Amino acid sequence: MAIIGFNFKKMTVEKKKSPTGNINIKNNMTVTKVRQANLNLGANQQKGVEFSFSFHVGYEPDIATIDLEGSVLYVAENKITEEILKKWEKNKELSQELMKEVSLHVVSKCNVQAIVLSKEMQLPPHIAMVKISDEKKKKK
Repeated sequence: MAIIGFNFKKMTVEKKKSPTGNINIKNNMTVTKVRQANLNLGANQQKGVEFSFSFHVGYEPDIATIDLEGSVLYVAENKITEEILKKWEKNKELSQELMKEVSLHVVSKCNVQAIVLSKEMQLPPHIAMVKISDEKKKKK
């Protein structure tokens, strides 16, 4: 079982006004659709799963939004693929382990892209950046 592909299908950034004062930034990721993907891997026909997703960053109060949409291609044994698709069709649910794997992959890619887009639009990054302090200056 492995993620073998990732792509963005849509990127939208809207800046309504310049950020000032207190800004509340929220983000979330949602799996929007799960469907079968037929893969040609050499001589073998392999069933895979395509997970469509949306990733949203909201800058409040009504300052800006970043929306990303795309898909992740996942390959597993045919039996596992069929179980994933049946569970999604029935309840729109994924196993906790699979959701964690897909989410981590999507969020890591989307966070990087959202940081790039926020920089281009002169918005603060939506995740806290690492700060390094100079210990020598503090001790003086």
